[in-house]
Amino acid sequence: MLPTSLSGFSPLHVAYADDAAHIIYLRAHTGSSKKTQDQRRVWPEGRTLFLVNVPADATEREIVLLFKTCGTVEEVVFDLDALAEEGADEESGSEDEDLDEADTPAAPDDRPRKKRKLDKDEPRPPKVIPLPIPPLRTLRRTGHTAHVIFLDSSSLARALALSQPSKGAKSPRPRPWPTSTESPLGLQHYTALYDALRPPLDVVREHANTSIALHDYELAERKRLLQKESKYKKGEAIVDEDGFTLVTRGGAYGQAVGGGVGVASKKFVQQHSRKRDAAGKPGGAKRARKKEGKEKAAFYAFQVHEKKRNELLNLQKKWEEDKAAVEKLRSSRKFKPY
Repeated sequence: MLPTSLSGFSPLHVAYADDAAHIIYLRAHTGSSKKTQDQRRVWPEGRTLFLVNVPADATEREIVLLFKTCGTVEEVVFDLDALAEEGADEESGSEDEDLDEADTPAAPDDRPRKKRKLDKDEPRPPKVIPLPIPPLRTLRRTGHTAHVIFLDSSSLARALALSQPSKGAKSPRPRPWPTSTESPLGLQHYTALYDALRPPLDVVREHANTSIALHDYELAERKRLLQKESKYKKGEAIVDEDGFTLVTRGGAYGQAVGGGVGVASKKFVQQHSRKRDAAGKPGGAKRARKKEGKEKAAFYAFQVHEKKRNELLNLQKKWEEDKAAVEKLRSSRKFKPY
């Protein structure tokens, strides 16, 4: 026997089948006394039903069919999905705030833009063949919560009365769970998911080929637009405000940005001058050989040390020669200094 109330919640017995049952706890939504900035969603008082322990595979349509006899359901919000949407909105909002004011567009035009008409000869963008995705229901964690918003407050009262036993009964009668045929249940759900993750090879090939074709088309279109918008066109010289032609180096001869004026590169000038001197200019080859054979003196440290050593050896040799000459004159006794 189920209790009629549990911590302010009323248990609602739901029967999937004769041998399968589930309990949903419900109560009227009441706003908290402390409101924080995270509570962005304001639930209407008096016509919002708060559900706890919602089935993991429940869909919005099944919740609507469950409370169809109570009144018109305006909206069903699964709290896990709402939190995920708020997190995505916060991330996108923070990215937008980081943008500079210069990057923001000036004044948005509310008028609908006309689609650009494609020429007959212009290629059409290929369409991507998508992979087959069967309609599968979203599986959430067990025991999640949801909010059901009715059109009026009387519908909320009738929904709360579903958990109360009828007159003369000791316990409330289990309500059958409305199973929608829009998506498979149980083992059929996992079988369909297995087949969706393993599509046929020909379908994967068509999807890949069309995706690559679309990528190639976008690259070619981007390149065509860049060439169309570029001011540097082939065969046309670019002249600045002062009347000078813009010139850049490239290849054997330099070339203007758009074409026209050319300037020879330094490497080409050197090669051409060598060939001209070797071919016809008198003395050109001799000067080139003389220049190649010339070596800089005292450029390296060992050259400096060797030069100094040779100078000392020459001085010592000369001193020995002078000493021998003096001794020779002295031995002949013909030395008369005065």
